[in-house]
Amino acid sequence: MTVARGALVSVLAALVLAAVPSLAAADASVTTAGEVAVLTPETYEATVTDPSKDVLVAYTASWCGHCKALKPVFDDLAKTYAEEPDVVVSIVDADAHKAIGNKEDVKGYPTIKFFPRGADSSATVYEAGRDLESFVTYINKAAGTDVLPSGQVLPQAGVVESLRDGVSTFLAAAATERDTLKVAFEERLASLDARARKHGQYYLKVMDRVKAKGDAWLTTEKARLSGLLESAKPGVMTEAQMRNMRRRLNVIDYFIKALGQDVSDAAGDAADAAVGAAEPVADTAADIAAKAGGMAAQAGKAAAQAAADTLEAMNPEKEL
Repeated sequence: MTVARGALVSVLAALVLAAVPSLAAADASVTTAGEVAVLTPETYEATVTDPSKDVLVAYTASWCGHCKALKPVFDDLAKTYAEEPDVVVSIVDADAHKAIGNKEDVKGYPTIKFFPRGADSSATVYEAGRDLESFVTYINKAAGTDVLPSGQVLPQAGVVESLRDGVSTFLAAAATERDTLKVAFEERLASLDARARKHGQYYLKVMDRVKAKGDAWLTTEKARLSGLLESAKPGVMTEAQMRNMRRRLNVIDYFIKALGQDVSDAAGDAADAAVGAAEPVADTAADIAAKAGGMAAQAGKAAAQAAADTLEAMNPEKEL
């Protein structure tokens, strides 16, 4: 019984030891937010073909000087996209893992490719600059992200242009119609891509606030968000919170501009209608004034004559 138990322990120990390399390989792909993902033959294919991720891959070699120079740039790039879980900044040693290098037709080091999200998407060779700003510009355009190396966001961050008509229609409508229009807006939002749907959720919250508190809430909320951003002290809010607040402020501005445009359009239409209606009235008024002027002139002559007659009648020196 003791021998059998010992044999069992030995078997279990062997199984654990055999599993260790696999565990180590699996751990190589596990990265925390803000870190460059180091890909291996075990993790490479699953990473670059993930339909929910935008993946930038640098194919490197340990002896390559340009690859070493790229490392700190990629470190900063990964930090820039730390709050964007769908963007993966990664490297793979294509010299050590030649099967990967051959598959991707790597002819020199570093070769850099971008794999966009989507089941049927294909990789694009990155040929822009190798500085941080160039990489960020490229990823923002290719992935639809909006971050900047400074921790700020692009001027239109959070704004979904394809929702413009829905916002304008909602704001121009009477309060009794806005519930129905919000439902239509949600249906439209559901047809957009994941990133647009994510930003669009805040649009729905804004619509709810406007319905509950009126259009004036937009101006109040803009002042509140602006004040929070201006008074924020280092460490009080994370970079992610600051970026989200700026996105929200951009959306609020978007609503305010749309509201202003609706008011401006309505005022313009009203002014045109007033001018059109005033033209025949003006013509009629001119005719009336002319006639009245003639009648007044005649009345004036009559009154003058009557006054003269009266003065003459009151003159004591007038012979009777």
